Amino acid sequence: MAETYDIVLSSPFSNYGFFGHKMREYCGQMGLSFFLVNDVWVKEFTQKLRDREIRVKVLLDLTANQTIEDDPYLMLAREVKRQRGTVIDDPDVTVTAAHKGKFHQTLLENHIPVPETVVVERGGLDTFKITDEISRDSPDQPDFPGYNPSVIPPTIITNPKGVKCGLIRSNP
Repeated sequence: MAETYDIVLSSPFSNYGFFGHKMREYCGQMGLSFFLVNDVWVKEFTQKLRDREIRVKVLLDLTANQTIEDDPYLMLAREVKRQRGTVIDDPDVTVTAAHKGKFHQTLLENHIPVPETVVVERGGLDTFKITDEISRDSPDQPDFPGYNPSVIPPTIITNPKGVKCGLIRSNP
């Protein structure tokens, strides 16, 4: 019979230690089982999950790196979902919100108002400049002549490379 954990917290970061200890304390007070998965346990825990030796009802994922397919925390989250557990802060969902270009497109497709936006293609990041045509009076912002639209590169938020609006202009 598989050991069942009601709540599993996954994090390799020691700064979540206090949070993990409080979670363990509160789970104990409510009669819920708890396990903190860190770098010491993540691979063995995931393997035990795959082997059906353990079961996870809810995983609170604080760490999965959505851009690295073999990230052990991403593999743990996907295995919990595969076995019909619930993943809070699901890395397969957060990747959509973290990718600025894709998230902008999702907002548009769902008729959510967004400011006038220029999505810069990856190959154009190094040479992109806000031209006079781009910064011309925006129909979305008639009260702000010379308004610069939002500019986003199609990248994951954790990527430090971006476009700094107002600092890059074709006619200084």
